[in-house]
Amino acid sequence: MPNQVIKKYLKKFGTPLLKIRERFRRQIYTKPPKRISIEITNMCNLRCSYCPRGIGICRPLGIMQMDNFVKLINNLKKYEFDQIDFVGFGEAFLNKDWNKMAKYMFDNLKAKRIFFTTNGILLNEENIKKLASLPFDAVNISLNGVNKEEYLKINRADMYEVVVENIEKLISYLKKYSFLNKVKVYYIQFISGIQKEEEINKAKILHQDWIKDVPVKFSVISYSNWGGLVNGPAVWRNKRYPCSHLYVPGIAWDGNVYACCIALADGDNDLYLGNIFENDFLSLYKSEKFNKLGQANLSGTLGKIANKCVKCNAWCRVDNIFYKIPFTKKWL
Repeated sequence: MPNQVIKKYLKKFGTPLLKIRERFRRQIYTKPPKRISIEITNMCNLRCSYCPRGIGICRPLGIMQMDNFVKLINNLKKYEFDQIDFVGFGEAFLNKDWNKMAKYMFDNLKAKRIFFTTNGILLNEENIKKLASLPFDAVNISLNGVNKEEYLKINRADMYEVVVENIEKLISYLKKYSFLNKVKVYYIQFISGIQKEEEINKAKILHQDWIKDVPVKFSVISYSNWGGLVNGPAVWRNKRYPCSHLYVPGIAWDGNVYACCIALADGDNDLYLGNIFENDFLSLYKSEKFNKLGQANLSGTLGKIANKCVKCNAWCRVDNIFYKIPFTKKWL
């Protein structure tokens, strides 16, 4: 049978089966979740236009202490994760113990991938050396500007030249000391919607030397409206499906756990599950509250019990891997 006929047959009859397979292969609806976000501080040195912090929305500021971080990791060490995002609603470099914490995390947690994110302002020579010595699967450096004026407009700080200089210091270090680098890839990150596509392309052309002979790439992520807290050119789709972000919890610096990492912005009580310093991680996902959130997500009624989810665009920033049960409003 010709390949075109096979593809046509699979497209018509195989899609539901492939979706079901993908749904279970990715293990989205697991207890506890396979992907988590760990916040070691919610303090930040920027007030970006696309961030709730930029309009004064933020939880009480704080920094996780090393003893609490050890307690957190010891709570999580019995589980295996697909991905850990070492970032929350803040700049990790502002926690003076970030390096000790990262080392302890790598020594004690089982994860297929661990990512780190920074705005690059504090990516100085000392932090470059420390960062490169850790086996992160990816380090995301947010640039979000093609020049000084655009950066100032988007990030509301005159730090473009500082970030560019720090990135160039990183490139220089990688070329000179490649044998010391353990990070798989560094991403220079832009946000679609905040920047026009042509401006992002200009930035890529301007800095094309950054990605030569070193493990550095450009990446573009879609804009998040932070649960409707920030108005902007949010990605949206016509037909709503269950949100995968409900299974990507945010663990805040004070130990509070939110079912969705988006809730780290304002500490939304509808998505608050409990405190991990006081509870076993798995127990939070066996709770009545999370069961109700999970059931509502799969029945299309999540917005009725979690108000933030009504205007949030996070659900459509991830492709649908759920399968709708025929003749019902429920998803699998």
